[in-house]
Amino acid sequence: MSKFGKRLEQLLKESDMLYKDFAKIMHVKPPTVTNWVKGKRFPEEMTLIKIADFFHVSLDYLLGRTNIPDATVYENIINGHNVHIEYKKDAYPDGLTYEQVIGILKNLKKAGFVFKKKPN
Repeated sequence: MSKFGKRLEQLLKESDMLYKDFAKIMHVKPPTVTNWVKGKRFPEEMTLIKIADFFHVSLDYLLGRTNIPDATVYENIINGHNVHIEYKKDAYPDGLTYEQVIGILKNLKKAGFVFKKKPN
């Protein structure tokens, strides 16, 4: 089972939702949801976004890149070092303001870090 399949199965269980009911919401047939969970198929991009929005989680969480439901992951290699940042929405460490966090991210970008925004 894929990370996505495990996450989807977990989110469905937590929501007490049957596969057939979720299939109706996503406008797919019930076997499609079963195949997503089992890792036999993968949803199209817009459906994947719709699933993340439905469960109020980030795509990074849904795809298993982070264990924080509303976190976005930024990854890059800087000077030969793998850098992994998990940015949780509305959570600023040490009392930093949103503007300060954006300033830090801008400075990282100047240092060669490439940011990719999630499509939400």
